Amino acid sequence: MNRYQNISILEVAFLEMARLKKGHDFNPSEVLQWIFPEAWEYFIPDVLIEIERLHLEGKIVVKQNGLSPNFPLKSIEEIIISLKV
Repeated sequence: MNRYQNISILEVAFLEMARLKKGHDFNPSEVLQWIFPEAWEYFIPDVLIEIERLHLEGKIVVKQNGLSPNFPLKSIEEIIISLKV
């Protein structure tokens, strides 16, 4: 069975953005504007869910105003993401 068949497009986009940023933090809106430039705001609820899932799986580190946020997230404002090392 292919272990990659259930990876969401948002997960791929987050991981690719992290690779492009070469270890630097980024805001989730950067990913949304990159893959959905015309209607990125419509996908914010989906991104909030994906951020929480990736965080719980230990794939990313999430900070809001420099601190670990409470989940579920309400908005992407002040959210910074980095790969977990």
